[in-house]
Amino acid sequence: MPRDPSFVPPAGALTPPRIGALGVAAAATAGQGVALEANGMLPPGVHAPSPTADYVLAWNGTTGKPEWRLLTSASITDGTITSADIADGTIVDSDVNASAAIAYSKLNLASSIVSGDIVDGTITSGDIADGTIVNADINASAAIAQSKLAFDAWQTFTPTLTATTTNPTLGSGSVATGAYVQIGKTILGRLVLVFGSGAAAGSGTYRISVPVTANSSGPQAGGGFVFDNSAVLARLNSVDLATTTNFECRIDNAGLGLVTDAVPWVWAQNDQISFFFMYQAA
Repeated sequence: MPRDPSFVPPAGALTPPRIGALGVAAAATAGQGVALEANGMLPPGVHAPSPTADYVLAWNGTTGKPEWRLLTSASITDGTITSADIADGTIVDSDVNASAAIAYSKLNLASSIVSGDIVDGTITSGDIADGTIVNADINASAAIAQSKLAFDAWQTFTPTLTATTTNPTLGSGSVATGAYVQIGKTILGRLVLVFGSGAAAGSGTYRISVPVTANSSGPQAGGGFVFDNSAVLARLNSVDLATTTNFECRIDNAGLGLVTDAVPWVWAQNDQISFFFMYQAA
């Protein structure tokens, strides 16, 4: 394009030239164009555009003259707009094509996922933090199969025999063993006490320790039998919770008397107390 030797663009009046379909072009706002024309700084025959939009000064290959062209998307070479050209915070939802299908890996979704974003049936155990499921999370009608419930295994414990006045001693070769399981607040179990050689019966009502503290004391916590080895005699007995930490046994006589150091007999080697129990834990 012929250039007027006297034409010197003012500093900042035009942005750097751009390469487009029309060749070398300089961009200016409408206001800048008016200022250039008023100061006689436009090439001969080129008049300022209407001051309402952005224009580019381009060479018209048909007329062989420069002219102002409205700056539109067609003026921009495809694929040349970068992040730096876009003002921060200006992209809105309507700017994104409905079928854009932006890759999931490019989305910053931290702390913004909601239930509707998750495909049904895709959450697995590995997605759930251990120890976070509570009773309220389970549907009241879930009807979970018993085979899927991991009940606690039976635990062993050592029952202790005491008396209200003087504690007995079971002696050498004695047995004091028990086992129980806790299901929720329910305690189920059994125990066996066998007197050994050199046993001492003590004095008072016999009491036997529980494996887990009970919710309260009371009758009918279990049942079993007592055995007199020398007489080869067994008697049925019921079991009470004398306290929240001790059992007592009652034998099957008319008064359902408590088992003591001398009732139903004086305890000696190989005599036995055995029963099962069930009660509510504290």
